[in-house]
Amino acid sequence: ARIIEAQNRRLAELERYHADLEGRLEVQSNRRMELERALEERERKWADQIASLEKDRDKWKDVVKQERTKNSRLLEQIVRKDQDIHRMLQRKYDTKAGRTLRTGDRAQPIHHHKSQPVINGDSKPEAFRSPQEILAASGSVDQVRERNVSNALKDFFGM
Repeated sequence: ARIIEAQNRRLAELERYHADLEGRLEVQSNRRMELERALEERERKWADQIASLEKDRDKWKDVVKQERTKNSRLLEQIVRKDQDIHRMLQRKYDTKAGRTLRTGDRAQPIHHHKSQPVINGDSKPEAFRSPQEILAASGSVDQVRERNVSNALKDFFGM
């Protein structure tokens, strides 16, 4: 009878251990499943965020590409306009001076080589004179400025 009682106690104790271990295993299993769900949720959020950032990056790449093509078109337009203005001014001065020579369908200016003007009987050409000599020969600073402005305005208005 003692052996049976000892075995019954031993059996009850083992059943308690078994129930305790089974409860712990269930808690651990629930924690692990909760962690796995949280990990999956985080991975999904990161994947969504990465996809959103990649989409945003691609959008901005397209914007940059559009801006670059727009800038290159504008630069081409500026170059063309600059060339047109240069041609207009060249034609204006060539026809104004009456120095165009027609060869085929292109107008080519005729270059006349003139000697440098000599001022006040001085033997030095104007290009080789100092600014002080030129100023002394042409009058005061105010007179020179006034003459330069009037010449620039006459040139601008084609007079």
